[in-house]
Amino acid sequence: MKRTDFLSLLLGMPLVAQQKKDTRDLRIKPVTTNKRDLQLGQTDAAAQIPGASSGRRRALCIGNNAYRYVRPLRNAVNDAVDMSAALKGSRFETFVVTDGSLSQTQEAIRRFIDTTNVGDTAFFFFAGHGFQLEGGNFLVPTDFQAKDEQTALQTTLRAELITQALVRKKANRTVLLLDACRNNPFQENAPAGLAPVPPLLGSMAMFATGAGRTADDNPNGKNGLFTSKLLAGFNARESLQSVARKVRDEVFEASAGRQRPYVQEDLVGEFSLQQQAEVQTAGAPKALDTLLQEGMAHYRAGDFAAAFAAFDKATKIDQENVQAWNAAGSALAQLGRQAQAVELYGRAIQANPAYVAAHVNRGLAYLSVPQYPAAIQDFSWALEEDNANPLLYQWRGQAYLGSRNYEAGLEDLDRAVELDPGAPESHRLRGRIRHRLAKFQDALEDYNMALRIRRDFWQALQDRAATYRAMGQTQKAAADEKAAAALSK
Repeated sequence: MKRTDFLSLLLGMPLVAQQKKDTRDLRIKPVTTNKRDLQLGQTDAAAQIPGASSGRRRALCIGNNAYRYVRPLRNAVNDAVDMSAALKGSRFETFVVTDGSLSQTQEAIRRFIDTTNVGDTAFFFFAGHGFQLEGGNFLVPTDFQAKDEQTALQTTLRAELITQALVRKKANRTVLLLDACRNNPFQENAPAGLAPVPPLLGSMAMFATGAGRTADDNPNGKNGLFTSKLLAGFNARESLQSVARKVRDEVFEASAGRQRPYVQEDLVGEFSLQQQAEVQTAGAPKALDTLLQEGMAHYRAGDFAAAFAAFDKATKIDQENVQAWNAAGSALAQLGRQAQAVELYGRAIQANPAYVAAHVNRGLAYLSVPQYPAAIQDFSWALEEDNANPLLYQWRGQAYLGSRNYEAGLEDLDRAVELDPGAPESHRLRGRIRHRLAKFQDALEDYNMALRIRRDFWQALQDRAATYRAMGQTQKAAADEKAAAALSK
């Protein structure tokens, strides 16, 4: 069974050809089915106590099969239940929601967030239908029924807001795992694909597949392809970072190249599901882990100076610890000390040249300075490790734009749009390059697409105004400038 990225039928729209039973395409139609009751079970008494001690491992797993107005699914509930069981075996407090309505799921998420404490590790897993809208990833409850975008926004759950709420609760680690389709079903020929999650210190985001690709639901088994590989990987005594990379490659190989999971991570400290303690550098004292956790607590609280102090002490204990150097650089970047941040990211890269997060963070720092050739070099290296990441192409394309290498920038942004047609910023940046190449009509098409995806994208309105002026269409330019000014307030 495949979990496709495309919706096949909306209320009020013409019927389309029936898809095979092995596709997870979202079909909005009446379905007669027995809806399961929501289950919210704790595996530890501490889960019921809002003031429980920090440092816990906690997971909320949601799986939806029994959709009433869209095509029901086969393995999503199994995915959530089995994920919960696997995490419970790794000392997680697990919560399970199966076939929940919007109100039930909202309440479960609220309770999960409210009982998350400073220093906790928080996992959020979702298997079921979903879609991309306005650059975000929206998760579909079983009672979802919408004819237009506005209704859809009010009757779904935005994944990014869940992780942001967990960050505000100062969880030391947040892990987002989505096994769902992600396209915009409310516009004909709308761009399909996931909405990439930029790196956030202490966080990981992993999607079952990349943009415009199908995700195999594995009809001959009880779990989807992505989830089955993820569950198998959890049995290994390896860091979560290593498991994620292996799962990405295993799914890609098992699907004969049709499915490649998307991973974006910047965790602090090596985290293993199977070991009783954090994975630490050989010979490093326990104080190292304590300092990393202390630094993350300050970082989540917005006290970046205190976070840097803790991370800096960690680097003095273990000068080969790449996470400590990277985290210290991230704290300095938040303080606006980009040049010093670049130096510390460099120390992480020196300790481990294959550390992707440090290359990405240093590249972003170089973009902000700006030092475009250096940014290009870092993003190029990161792309050698992950050549299907649309954000890396977008950022390198932006660096090429800044360095006025327009042809190279256009090539990168073409690739970014190919991998993620639903990214408004990639369309906007490509429009700017096309403007510089005097391809004004092409630039307008990109700005229009960016605004179609994200209607409040005032920067795209500003850029479109500049193109209209270059074309001598002053009235349209003035209208865009006025609209951009209103939205930017």
